[in-house]
Amino acid sequence: MALSIDALKRKFDYPDAAELELIARYAMLPESSRRERAFEAFAETGLPHRRMEAWKWTDFKTSLKAVEASSKNADGATLPTLEHPVLEFTATGVTLPRVLPFGVKLHQRQDAQALGDAEEVPLGAMTAALAGRVGGLDTLIIEVTEPTAEPIHIVTRGDRDETNFARVAVIVRPGASLDLIESHIGGAGFSSFLMEIGMQEGGTVRRTVLQRGSTDEAQAITALVHLGEKSEYVQTALAFGAKVTRLETRLTHRESGSHATLNGADLCAAG
Repeated sequence: MALSIDALKRKFDYPDAAELELIARYAMLPESSRRERAFEAFAETGLPHRRMEAWKWTDFKTSLKAVEASSKNADGATLPTLEHPVLEFTATGVTLPRVLPFGVKLHQRQDAQALGDAEEVPLGAMTAALAGRVGGLDTLIIEVTEPTAEPIHIVTRGDRDETNFARVAVIVRPGASLDLIESHIGGAGFSSFLMEIGMQEGGTVRRTVLQRGSTDEAQAITALVHLGEKSEYVQTALAFGAKVTRLETRLTHRESGSHATLNGADLCAAG
């Protein structure tokens, strides 16, 4: 049985206006035990704040007083001009490419997916619980079965929206490889993106992340990466900031011989 709004509120310690809005949005989604598990994990902390040691410099609770629309559209000037297949996530739906590189398949899941270690990633858990509001799509799965010849480009953008939540899972089969480009270019007051990557033996992922938001936006990009035997993961992230933003990548080496390289740069400037 779905929990009532009052029952959901009791799972939080003194929920503020932003958390109350997130509770209301969750209550409108289809009932799901997996979605409920993720939302309960988020409720244990609520929006992360400075009293949480790992979040003392990315205090979403203080910065996000309410869930409000951004005052600006996404900055299209920051989006690279590429001829590669683009998967675009907006507040109202998902646009998928007509043609995919050889060795890449897309699977659209309408049912909520389980999220392991949800308590360790509060905004990842929140995204897993709320991503279903995007066009009825809970999770988009990218399955890679061969070495790919061209990148897949994921874009998240808003049009002065209140929120934009999306969840993508990548499965890399043995010996397969993928170049993954992500452009998170703002346009929503609160956007959160959850990426889960599972790499099997000898798999390779090269991930490039571009993040940019306006000074009235909160952005979170959470990635959970599981490396198989002799797999390789290379990530390069370039962050231009927002009112508050967090790029969090958690790596798990499941087998021996795996290798990971993380590169990043934060470019900060006065408002």
